[in-house]
Amino acid sequence: MSIKSPEIRFNGYTDDWEQRKLNKLAEFAKGSGYSKSDLKSEGTPVIHYGRLYTNYETLIKEVDTFVEAKENSIISKGNEVIVPASGETSEDISRASVVVKPGIILGGDLNIIKPNLLINSAFLALTISNGDQQKELTRRAQGKSVVHIRNSDLKEVNLSYPKVAEQNKIGIFFEQLENTIALYQRQLDNLRESKKGFLQKMFPNQGEKVPGIRFKEFTDAWERRKLGEYIEDYVEKTTIQNQYPVLTSSQRQGIVLQEEYFSNRQVTTNNNIGYFVLPRGYFTFRSRSDNDIFIFNRNDLIDKGIISYFYPVFTLKHADSNFFLHRINNGIQRQITIAAEGTGQHVLSLKKFKNISTMFSNLDEQQKMGAFFKQIDKTIDLHQQQLETLKQTKKAFLQKMFV
Repeated sequence: MSIKSPEIRFNGYTDDWEQRKLNKLAEFAKGSGYSKSDLKSEGTPVIHYGRLYTNYETLIKEVDTFVEAKENSIISKGNEVIVPASGETSEDISRASVVVKPGIILGGDLNIIKPNLLINSAFLALTISNGDQQKELTRRAQGKSVVHIRNSDLKEVNLSYPKVAEQNKIGIFFEQLENTIALYQRQLDNLRESKKGFLQKMFPNQGEKVPGIRFKEFTDAWERRKLGEYIEDYVEKTTIQNQYPVLTSSQRQGIVLQEEYFSNRQVTTNNNIGYFVLPRGYFTFRSRSDNDIFIFNRNDLIDKGIISYFYPVFTLKHADSNFFLHRINNGIQRQITIAAEGTGQHVLSLKKFKNISTMFSNLDEQQKMGAFFKQIDKTIDLHQQQLETLKQTKKAFLQKMFV
C-alpha cells in the first residue's frame, strides 16, 4: 500500500513510501540466554539486552562483553536488528539496534529481526526507534512492573518504507551524524579529563607547599590560610514573594533557574519570602548533604536571584574568584567531611566552612590560575553547547525524515 512521504527527503526521491506489516519483510528469532554471571574477560563477544539501555547505539560495531560460548547459541551473521524483549517502560523497549558484525552471540531477552532485501537494516532500526512505528510498538508493549515486547508484536507492526536506495541514503546520513556526535562526545570527555588532571597537579598535595605543575614565573611557596580570611558573609533576604527568579545550586550544572532544572516547574511556589538573595558573582552551597559531598557554585547566570535559606551566600575579599571556586571544590573534601555535623543528614555551617584551612598562592598566581581554568571551562561549555546542538539536530531530522 502506498502512503504519504516524509516532510524532509533527499533530492531526487519523490515516490510515495510503501507500507506493509513487518512479518512480510523479515524473519524473526529469539536470543539465547546468558546471564551476567557468565561474563568473562575474554571469549566470544556477546550482546545482552541491557546494552540497548546503558549504551544505546543505532549501529553496534564493537562489543566489550564476552562469554564462553555454549551449544545452540544464537550467533549473528551481520546486520541483524535487535529489539529488547522486556524493560521497565514501553519507551525503554521501543528501540532497535543493528548488529553490524558476524560472530557475536545474541543473548537472551532479545528479539531478532532479519530483514529481507527490500529493507535496509539501519533504516529498519531507525524507523522502529522513531515515528509512527515506535508509537505503535509502544502501544503493543504489555505488562505493569515489567513491560514485554514479543516477536508476535513486532510482526504486526505496520512498517512505512521507501525504495532501498533511499533507505540506504537515510542510513548513511544518520550514521555520519552519529559519528560526528560521538566525536564531539569524545572531545568533551577528553577536555574534562584534562581539566581533572590539571586540578590534581596545579594544587599542592597534602603536606606540600608547592604544586606539581605551575606557571614558570611563580616560585614562592604557598601558605596555609583559613578560608575565612577570604570570605565575607552576605545576608540579604527577600521581602516579597518571587522578588527575583528562584535559583537552584546543582552538583552537575552549577547555578540554574529552578523552573528549568525541574522541567518548567518552580518547586518553591508557596512562600519564598525570607529567601537569600544571590547576586551575580557571589557564592553559595547546599549546607545539607546525605553523602558528605558539598558542591560550591557561583552565580554567573543572572544579576540577582533568590535561593533557599539552606544555601548560605558569601562573597570574597583579597582572592581571585575563579581560583577560589576551583580551590574550594578540589582537595579539601576530607576537611569538609570532618567539619560537617550531624548523624543522618550532615550539615556544613558557613562558620565551620570558614574555619577550614588549606594552601593558597599569592594573588598574582591565583589570577593566572583563575584565568587558565576559566578558559578551560569556556572551552568545555562551548563543546557541550555544540554537542547539544548536534543532538537536537539529529532529533529534528528523526522527526521529519520518517513517516
